[in-house]
Amino acid sequence: MSEPSPIHCRVDFRTLPVTAFTEQTGRLDSLWSTGCTVQTPLHLDSSSMVELRIYLSDGHWPLRIDRARITWSHWTSFSIEFETLSAEDQDRLEAYLATNQELERA
Repeated sequence: MSEPSPIHCRVDFRTLPVTAFTEQTGRLDSLWSTGCTVQTPLHLDSSSMVELRIYLSDGHWPLRIDRARITWSHWTSFSIEFETLSAEDQDRLEAYLATNQELERA
């Protein structure tokens, strides 16, 4: 697992299984190659599964994570581990993180 990078951007999510349109919006606080931490006004159970769309600042489509497991939840913050991420989105995520880490060192 890569080190978490402090990245702040919009993230849309909904809990699984989807039984109604219940999309929520939050703010990504940190991101790494296998997961992220999200701030939101909602409290989610640590046993929940979610679907995510992460809007990175690179001007491309949002990253699409069809299935992620909440590994930690406290009040209005939770951490997740990605379970399904396409190879294309994984490559994009790793390139984005590498660029972000280089900018932090400069």
